[in-house]
Amino acid sequence: MKTITLSCLLAVATLTQTVAWAAGSTCMVLGARDAKVSAAEGEKSPVFMTKDCAALRLVSGKAQASWVGQDGKPKLIPITASGVSALPAPGAEERSVNVVWSELTTRRERQQAAYMRSVGFERAQKIYVPANGLLLVERSELDAELTIQKVAESATVPLLTQAVKKGEAIHVPRAALELDQTYVFTIRRGDTTETWRWKTAAATETAALDEQLNAVQSTDLEPDQRLLVQAMLYDQLKLKGNMELTMQALKSLDDAKANKP
Repeated sequence: MKTITLSCLLAVATLTQTVAWAAGSTCMVLGARDAKVSAAEGEKSPVFMTKDCAALRLVSGKAQASWVGQDGKPKLIPITASGVSALPAPGAEERSVNVVWSELTTRRERQQAAYMRSVGFERAQKIYVPANGLLLVERSELDAELTIQKVAESATVPLLTQAVKKGEAIHVPRAALELDQTYVFTIRRGDTTETWRWKTAAATETAALDEQLNAVQSTDLEPDQRLLVQAMLYDQLKLKGNMELTMQALKSLDDAKANKP
């Protein structure tokens, strides 16, 4: 009977990892609009998604490969003429790139309205409240009313009612909400009523996310690219509401650019 040694097992594991990485891993390419990057899909300029991050080579300008690590931290790896110094782990670290790119391209192709999707009223979903508050709607297309109820045991207690005129933002400051608390948010616009049941993130998670977002904001990325990184971060952390709000903000930014004279 043959004996399988530890060195053999390590060799097999190394070969398996090499084959997996050689097959390519997905990442987002960000950077200067006039940068040129050689990719498996051809020569392109940011922003685009590639299925083979290892094949990226900088032709001109400045560009970065981006994804969110399993540690929940956004990665921004410079692309050089010789490639990138790190790659996303296949599977877990690629997922948020695929999800956000799919959301982005679907909304652009369908010209989807910049509204959030209602997500699960019965079960509260976690929501992170940024330091500058929750921007639920950047510019309301109709006169609207926002109501927030605090969930206390099995009952709800009215917390806030806010009338919003057409063209105004629907915004909730962080100071208006408690951390680690469940709320029911309702927006009424014309004949449409949208309701969400959200539980705000606890203090420790909020502080960690504040740090991550500050790091993203300190980069030299353009505003829409920062939003893409934020969306990937939220998706990786399973903060669906925040991801939806970020994609909504990105759609509004795209619309503003398109309508700019």
